[in-house]
Amino acid sequence: MNETKIKTYTTFGTSFTDTHTKTAAPTPIMPPSLNFVTGNANKLAEVEAILHDVVPLTSRSVDLVEIQGSMEEVSRDKCRRAADIVGN
Repeated sequence: MNETKIKTYTTFGTSFTDTHTKTAAPTPIMPPSLNFVTGNANKLAEVEAILHDVVPLTSRSVDLVEIQGSMEEVSRDKCRRAADIVGN
């Protein structure tokens, strides 16, 4: 729902109009389920506890080679390899 507020005020004989439109936040698009790839039961339990009301989890344990590099490089590579195996 959009809500527009118009405010008019006068200063030193000059009128000013201020218009402010407040728009509703967009509804986020959520996937039907989220593939969470881990062999660590504690990580899975923690993520399930956080996301249980948000999105259903599908858990897969996949053996992946871990490259050497920055956290971002390692994460990106493991996500790509997992997606290739899981099929998403």
